[in-house]
Amino acid sequence: MSAGSSRARTVLVWGLLELVVGLGAFVRFYRLGAKSLWLDEVAAMVFVGRPVPTVLLGVDERGVHPPLYCAALKLWMVGSGGAVWARALSAGAGVATLLVFYALARLMVPRWAAVAGVGVLAVSAHQVYFAQEVGPQALTVLFVVASWYCLAELVAGRRLERWPMWLALAATNTAALYTSAFAVCSVAAQVVAVVLVWREVGRKLIVPWAVWQLLPVSAFAGYVAPMALGRLRAAAAGAGGPLARMGGLGATAEQFGGGYLRELWSPWGTVAAAAAGVLALLVVGAAVLAARRCWTAAALALAWLLAPVGCLAVLSATLAGLVCEPRQVLFAAPGLALAAATALAGSRGRLRAGVVGLVVLLGAANGVSLARYYGRGIEKADWRGAVAAMAERVEPGDIVCFNPASGRLPFHVYYAGPAVVRRLAPREGRPFREGELARGRRLWLFQVDDGAGEPNAQVAAALAPYPQLLYGRYVGLEATIDLWLYDTRRRPPAAPR
Repeated sequence: MSAGSSRARTVLVWGLLELVVGLGAFVRFYRLGAKSLWLDEVAAMVFVGRPVPTVLLGVDERGVHPPLYCAALKLWMVGSGGAVWARALSAGAGVATLLVFYALARLMVPRWAAVAGVGVLAVSAHQVYFAQEVGPQALTVLFVVASWYCLAELVAGRRLERWPMWLALAATNTAALYTSAFAVCSVAAQVVAVVLVWREVGRKLIVPWAVWQLLPVSAFAGYVAPMALGRLRAAAAGAGGPLARMGGLGATAEQFGGGYLRELWSPWGTVAAAAAGVLALLVVGAAVLAARRCWTAAALALAWLLAPVGCLAVLSATLAGLVCEPRQVLFAAPGLALAAATALAGSRGRLRAGVVGLVVLLGAANGVSLARYYGRGIEKADWRGAVAAMAERVEPGDIVCFNPASGRLPFHVYYAGPAVVRRLAPREGRPFREGELARGRRLWLFQVDDGAGEPNAQVAAALAPYPQLLYGRYVGLEATIDLWLYDTRRRPPAAPR
């Protein structure tokens, strides 16, 4: 190959990389404030408004959490309290992830295959969903990708004597753990990757890796005990069998492959989601076939993708209070993009043509998922719509009831109407106090199914005798909101003796 053609090819690859990263940035920042805030986002924004010591301790009403994201968000929100600006931190982290991922993939596969892997990650609907959300997921993915880049630099570059890279690996793992406790599954996946490649790299890999990982383990130890106790308490109160809870494994394959296609594409959502899951599994199979030519890349990709999912599945089967959810291992999804790049680089002939077809179909599935997410008015939790429906008909002095109490946070963000008598979630056994429904007021009931708490079934029974003036249902990806308006000014008919 001549120098001129090589230079032209390099320019083409860089141009494609800029195009792909630009596309990834566009879909992450597109209509960043269009979706309604939901409970987790509001809770994070409320929490970072507290004093700095409280934020750094990472302790709130919902438990103990690693504090790095909240500390970063508090610093980011100085001078601005808007939802768009808060979400921009996650979107920016998502774009930075694409750049770090390219540097990682370029260490192990040719440039064109690395660009293809960045393309898979850029349009990953599941990544984009959480890059547009106030929450730690996108920042966790960035730190985890950076830690895997450090590991790839050490392994693929055979630079085991470079202590600054070992320090960077320990620091990025520490940052990931202080952003999400589930990042411990990524550290476990690196153990699997080290075992898989140590014969090629040499025994000098294992001991330094174990020694340097003492830093993140010891730094994170202060948060392990309280979080573990919280999980054990949840496990004691949990229900359902291990097989039922591990049903989240199928959802993980589907959402890594095509996002929320099952919920977004009615009535074909089940078929589309299953097809996306099969595409993801076929890409993994192609990476296994390519391992003979690209062993290091395949080992890292498969360990990165499969070990965290398997780790979470084991925890889900062990602890009754923990359910395997794809968002908890969002940081493992870049492993699928690396598997795609590895399959492209390590395949030949018809197999490569088949892999190209798989990658194109995978990108198309995610494109459809994103198009329907943006274009159909789909919300994660439509608090804006539900509160607007109430604001059109509310009267001063109305009672507002939240069932469960978690609904009060997002309600306060969007409600700016006349003064109402707000009430938290009713208590078990006695949903309303004596005479509370006979005060001559109307009652608005927000009943929320968002996983944050079980609605009290006795509330509906207590309100059933009163005339119902309004009902609306607001279905979202993360929560369903049922809104009722009852006329409690009229006494219900006496029950027959």
